[in-house]
Amino acid sequence: NPVTLVNNTVHGNGVGGLVIWATRVNIVNSIFWNNGGTEILLEPYGLSPALTLSHSVIQNGTAGIRLGSSSSPNPYTWGAGMLGFDPQFVDAASGDLHLLPLQSPCVDRGDNNAPGLAATDFEGDPRVAGGTVDIGADEFFPHLYTIGRATPGGRVTVKLTGTPTELAFWGMSGATVSPPLLIPGLQGALHLSPAGLAVVPLGALPATGVVAFSVGLPASFPQMAIPTQALIGTQLTNLHVVGVW
Repeated sequence: NPVTLVNNTVHGNGVGGLVIWATRVNIVNSIFWNNGGTEILLEPYGLSPALTLSHSVIQNGTAGIRLGSSSSPNPYTWGAGMLGFDPQFVDAASGDLHLLPLQSPCVDRGDNNAPGLAATDFEGDPRVAGGTVDIGADEFFPHLYTIGRATPGGRVTVKLTGTPTELAFWGMSGATVSPPLLIPGLQGALHLSPAGLAVVPLGALPATGVVAFSVGLPASFPQMAIPTQALIGTQLTNLHVVGVW
């Protein structure tokens, strides 16, 4: 049976990206970038492979693909929608592989007819958020997340991604509500309990569509789970629970 890979991001593997032990491989809506030169290695056990790529990003183009013991003179099909541009991640050096909303060539450039296309991306955002699916594991959608480990006496970086120039607010509460609340005029749902809700205005998102700020915790801060959520424009984001341990 053929191996099919859809909406994957393979990045930062210094000795090579993806090794596939198969003879028939179909890769769609995927990113292979900064993997030490060889982005895809296909080892077909001496048989003639059939590798088909479409609507994907391969660093160095066809030079990023290597085949093991293949004797086929034309081992792969370079299909429609292939790109060789930098995917423009938010911060690849720190492992933040979210797509920048305006800069990334991967936004709205995938194939909606890809086999097995999931309903959501790797973190639960709607998979086809802008009419056309994005390339890679991340589908650009207003999202709240943190970088680092929250510990008493430490710091954690809070990040929001959304459409540039839209106003953003970050909120936290001592509890969540179930079911979440629908607010007239807003998209999504409010997961935070209005009782004890604290909201911090962050202003308009910059041209990158990403805002990040550091939050320090005193050494005496108790170990607890803190529900947080953001409002970007009229879109309520995902619930993100910060565990302080």
